[in-house]
Amino acid sequence: MKVRIVQRPQFKIDVIEKAVRIKKDNPDAARRFIFAVDETLKFLAKNRKAGVTRKFGKTRIEQYPVIRPFNKYLIFFDPIENGAEFVQLLHSRQDIPSYFK
Repeated sequence: MKVRIVQRPQFKIDVIEKAVRIKKDNPDAARRFIFAVDETLKFLAKNRKAGVTRKFGKTRIEQYPVIRPFNKYLIFFDPIENGAEFVQLLHSRQDIPSYFK
């Protein structure tokens, strides 16, 4: 069975913005960050129940950290049939509830 990985436009923007920010200090770390995000997406698409359900007002969404050493970045996603739809990528220090109003 083929797993589906769907990335919303905002998720793609988040990944690029964070990779660019990391690249300013360490280009190699930015490449490792992109790889870690990709590996985490593959894992979550196969293991849709691995996330922790978060509730922000009426919004329910799954949360899971990017694999180490980038685990301060959190992936927010919705499980879908045969995969996952990735909604947002945020740093744990960000005001997370404000993104899900």
